[in-house]
Amino acid sequence: MMRLAIFAVILTVLAVPVYGQEVATQEAPVAADIVSGKVISVDASSSMIIIEQAAVAEGKIAETTEVEVMPDTKISKAGVESKIQDIQAGDMLKAEYKTDEAGMKKVATITIK
Repeated sequence: MMRLAIFAVILTVLAVPVYGQEVATQEAPVAADIVSGKVISVDASSSMIIIEQAAVAEGKIAETTEVEVMPDTKISKAGVESKIQDIQAGDMLKAEYKTDEAGMKKVATITIK
């Protein structure tokens, strides 16, 4: 009988931490942002592109957005896989990106129009 009581106590002590643990929740995927516009500059050595977005309303100044091309960024021009070196100032493009904790816009895909 004593062994049964000791076994019950040990089982209870071992079960409490498992029972009390929080269940890990999955974070919802962050939606990507999109920027479209004219390429102002490309720096292939630092993998940075500056894009000018057209002014939305009359009298409004066009905005520029700086994005970082990552090693796994998918770049296409006329449906053909391309590289950052294929992007030139004056090109029109669409970039899909996510902003990291430091505020940098990391590009997932670029479509050169």
